Amino acid sequence: MLSRHLTWLACTTTLLAACIAGSALGACASADTKTVGGGGDSDGGGSASDGGGTPGSDGGPVSEPDSGVLVVEGGAIAFTNDVTVYVEPSDNGAALEAAIKAAKKSVHIEMYLMTDSSIEAAIVAQHTAGHDVQVLLNQNFPSGQGNLNSSAFAYFSGKGVPVKYAPTAFTFTHAKTVLIDATEAWIMTMNTTQSSASTNREFLVRDRDPQDVSDAEKIFAADSVNQQLMLVTKLVVSPQGNSAIDARTRMLAVINGATKTLDLMGEELADTGIVNALVARKKAGIPVRVVISGSGTASPSQMTAVASLKAAGVPVKSLTNPDMHAKAIVADGIRAYVGSQNFTITSLNNNRELGVLIGNATEIAKISTSFASDFAAGTAL
Repeated sequence: MLSRHLTWLACTTTLLAACIAGSALGACASADTKTVGGGGDSDGGGSASDGGGTPGSDGGPVSEPDSGVLVVEGGAIAFTNDVTVYVEPSDNGAALEAAIKAAKKSVHIEMYLMTDSSIEAAIVAQHTAGHDVQVLLNQNFPSGQGNLNSSAFAYFSGKGVPVKYAPTAFTFTHAKTVLIDATEAWIMTMNTTQSSASTNREFLVRDRDPQDVSDAEKIFAADSVNQQLMLVTKLVVSPQGNSAIDARTRMLAVINGATKTLDLMGEELADTGIVNALVARKKAGIPVRVVISGSGTASPSQMTAVASLKAAGVPVKSLTNPDMHAKAIVADGIRAYVGSQNFTITSLNNNRELGVLIGNATEIAKISTSFASDFAAGTAL
């Protein structure tokens, strides 16, 4: 079991390059999915067990950070700065659609759920233009839902677009990733459905970090041929087992490193390791706030998680307008996680998921502003 004692290092250019390139920066693992409705997705019920994620004795950093590298037992965790964050609902997904339409060479998409006809048409147009277009769609959904991507699959097949179903080795392929020209990776909480960008709280991260983009392309290429891979990466990757530094460990590093404020928003929250870390930060005197989705019926493990947080004095609110579908953690306003991973054991251990750790305070401020609005509008649980 990894110790959660954290040591922050001043990140010179040399150190950051070493952390990105060196073997100390383990790959990530994670998983998730949910009952679909209005572009939502669920992991079919989050287990209360975290599979071994336990925060350290004090849950806090040894020293105050000056920049973007965290060290945990097993390696270094670096944050990405070359990002732009888009908050939905705002433009009904126009920025993403415009990026797809502007592609000059390639569009690679790995998606849990796709029903947006405008996005589908933009993808087909890129294929018609002779560009390298490939689509991977999730095929397995929670029991009773059937294959919600069958129409998109048939549409792309009929237009000659190379389309495959993602490997069945994952419980769900819950990633929401769009790769453009091998120069930018859209790492999102949002499915490409017609309602997601108009009725859900979502975050879309346009990541232009060359290593992040390269690693996301490697994940896509491996999944395209049903091949396992082990990455040395900054990205937050699921399923578990991709690296010594998995998705849960990376999230815990963000949480445990908070010294001033800590906010978490998520569609689902049930992982014991995540919950225990939030409680530990609260007990350490750090203001902690949580917003979760108010739609649907909470799983027993989520109800247990909420009860534990409330017992520790952590305010928990639910949000239905917009529906909380985002998955994000913000620590001290200067470090953040955004990605497809819900805070559940299925999402963190068993699914194909992709997220990113952000160190750009200007872009993180967009997430914090959204959180403040949602927390004020939410209903106390």
